[in-house]
Amino acid sequence: MAYLAALDGVLSRLLNLYASTVGVLSPLLSLALLSAAAGIAMLWIIGQISNQDAVRLTRRQIQATLLEFRIFWDEPRVVWRSQTRLLRLNLRYLGLMLPAVLIGVIPVAFLMIRMEALYGRTPLPVGQPAIVTVELNEPINEQAAPPRLDAPPSISVETPALRVFRDNQVCWRIRPLSPATGNLKLFVNGEVIEKQVVAGGPWSYLSDRRSSRFSELFWHPGEPPLQKGTVAWVDIQYPTALWGPRHFQLHWIWWFCAFSMLAGLLFKRRLGVHL
Repeated sequence: MAYLAALDGVLSRLLNLYASTVGVLSPLLSLALLSAAAGIAMLWIIGQISNQDAVRLTRRQIQATLLEFRIFWDEPRVVWRSQTRLLRLNLRYLGLMLPAVLIGVIPVAFLMIRMEALYGRTPLPVGQPAIVTVELNEPINEQAAPPRLDAPPSISVETPALRVFRDNQVCWRIRPLSPATGNLKLFVNGEVIEKQVVAGGPWSYLSDRRSSRFSELFWHPGEPPLQKGTVAWVDIQYPTALWGPRHFQLHWIWWFCAFSMLAGLLFKRRLGVHL
């Protein structure tokens, strides 16, 4: 877990640096460049791992088999034989490409999860409410004092702790009064837990959840993991970000797919990769 946390810290700092340099010009431009780089890297991995000679040969055989359909469409035996051969060739093509794709997906998926923290969320809007949720590792004691949440002066905690006994969760409603970057402080069972919060201000790398679970660290990067204790995780519901021209705004994942595939198509000949 310590290694993953260290790697996550390095990647978070690099993406923050990237956002503060290239991202200053245009967030969409920075997304396009990062997506294109991921597409080219994926293409290079496929070219290095897959048997390109076999892929090229199989593609030519598939094209020749499709041509048989057009030439001998009135010959049932030939058409049946071509269909069977086409099925075998497609399965062979999948077998040649699948290992390379699966290996290439691992680093790209690791990057995309961190891109969600950079492009998938916006800071809390000033004047708009947001929900902070805490999940506990132990059943909530009805007789004990509820957890307490403290926020920076520019963020108001509008409700007392709402305990959801069935889910082992505690919720608060907060409202930013002005742009702020700071830490929420949670007091529970003698422990003090901090969670970063960002309201207003420019686009930045945002961590929505800080957790003590190993699996959560992979899916919710950006902050050091919590120590094992009473609290399982602390979550802030940031708004979803949309990018693009005013009348054509999309979630970043659609732009990522478009830019990465376009880069792959443009560079596949230069890299000598057959898909």
